[in-house]
Amino acid sequence: MIRGRILHRIAALVCSAKTLERVVEPAIADVQRDEQVLPLRGYLAVVTVIVLCAFDVSDTTGDERRALSQTFLLMAKIAVGVTGVLLILPLGALREPWHVVYVFPQTLPFAIPLAMVFGVALGVRVLEISSSSIKSIIAAAAVMTTVCFVTVVWILPVTNQSFRRAASGQPVRPTARNEMTLSELRREIRETSQSGEPGTSQELAWYYHLKWALPAATLCATIFALVAARFKRSTRVVLSALGSASYLPILFAGERLVEGGAVPAFAGAWLPNIVLIMVATAMVRVKPMSVRLKPDTTY
Repeated sequence: MIRGRILHRIAALVCSAKTLERVVEPAIADVQRDEQVLPLRGYLAVVTVIVLCAFDVSDTTGDERRALSQTFLLMAKIAVGVTGVLLILPLGALREPWHVVYVFPQTLPFAIPLAMVFGVALGVRVLEISSSSIKSIIAAAAVMTTVCFVTVVWILPVTNQSFRRAASGQPVRPTARNEMTLSELRREIRETSQSGEPGTSQELAWYYHLKWALPAATLCATIFALVAARFKRSTRVVLSALGSASYLPILFAGERLVEGGAVPAFAGAWLPNIVLIMVATAMVRVKPMSVRLKPDTTY
């Protein structure tokens, strides 16, 4: 595949033709032409341009800009509120109050998707928001998905081990599967598979794919919420609540299916995200009830 082709296709979706021709294509051409330039550095420059294009709301109306700003502000408030609640719950079990810093990363994979879903459900009040506004919301979801991925893959294993070490006062090893890195999980999957332990290998594979699927829930849930935003406010709030409440039960059901050998580990870990996208696709076919083009000023 030609270097940069995928980035070019993504840029074509979110950037204007003028930006694509004058900025993105020359940048990709430089990466393709100059072998002395570190490819990652050039690609990061292109990705930066794409993200800036995605957040550009210059072609939206004043009402849409205000609604979009209020939506992002509401997302931040919900994220802070959910994080606060999740941090308060385990306080009684902590030996030292400062141990809460080890618990904080565990809240992000839950607080961020909820904030994105209900921020859209409560903040967006237009039947047909512009493509620029949609791109901005999806770009924000992509950024938050990256934050969740970094948290789940690299930060959580370290903070979980640090918490156990601080609680026990003794050196610890990453014995729990959720404390293993991707490379450690791959190694364990290979070793258990070679030693004739298919059940254990499947369970480990489920945890491996979960580290990818759980961060992606933010993006999938945001797409679900954007489709639900076509309906009146009470309907989309109910849909968002049902989608959020059903995520963990479906995830646990997928784990049971994997343990029983009914589905592969990949399908079991990604099952909730697949269901969200399938329901969102089905909702697209439903005719929405009309709402006025008016920003919500109650937040």
